[in-house]
Amino acid sequence: MGLLSLAAVTLATLGSTLAAPSPRQAAGLTYKEFSTPSGIVYRVAIPEASAAPFDVALQIVAPKATGWAGIAWGGSMSNNPLTIAYPNGETVTASSRIAAGHQAPTPYAGAEYALRPGTTVNATHWVLDAVCKGCSQWSAGSLNPAGSVPLAWAFAPNAVANPSNNASQIAFHNQNKGAVNFDLAAAKVADFDSIVYGGDPGGVPPAESATASSSSAAVTPTPAPSP
Repeated sequence: MGLLSLAAVTLATLGSTLAAPSPRQAAGLTYKEFSTPSGIVYRVAIPEASAAPFDVALQIVAPKATGWAGIAWGGSMSNNPLTIAYPNGETVTASSRIAAGHQAPTPYAGAEYALRPGTTVNATHWVLDAVCKGCSQWSAGSLNPAGSVPLAWAFAPNAVANPSNNASQIAFHNQNKGAVNFDLAAAKVADFDSIVYGGDPGGVPPAESATASSSSAAVTPTPAPSP
């Protein structure tokens, strides 16, 4: 399958290298994933939608030495929502960005994130576990939930300037980037709303008890930074 591998996984497959998931996560979302040659894993789950817009559950599992990692929902760096994540002490910051071209991305107000209790940092990895509102549709395009979509990824080993700030300056990724044709239809979860929102698709993920290595027991929305 080349450098990028695709597989359907559950959170239980984190195994011994990552902290055990909470009971809700272990019995909940099943993700479709792809991995990069650097060992970063991107996991996506969506509801059984027929068209955008719809919410997207995302996990980014990165080796602890990774300064930041991101995903471009339109398959390239330009003119589509970018989800950037970076470690911040015992938690992980989610940052909403967009870029007009091959230049530093700027804050994007069209998407916001609610962190789930799987967001954590341990001895070997950091994990962003979040739900995005605004990642499936944007002014220039949208995700097709019925088939395959192009997704792009990038990362940098350098730590961000201010990890607690979701608009922090980030280092250039150089050649640490790639793309994949991702089967989004295989990422559908029949009971997505019940798992993520407790049956209320208009809400935010409910507060849960975090695992021992998780940084917070409460889940609150992380708004997009102001442009």
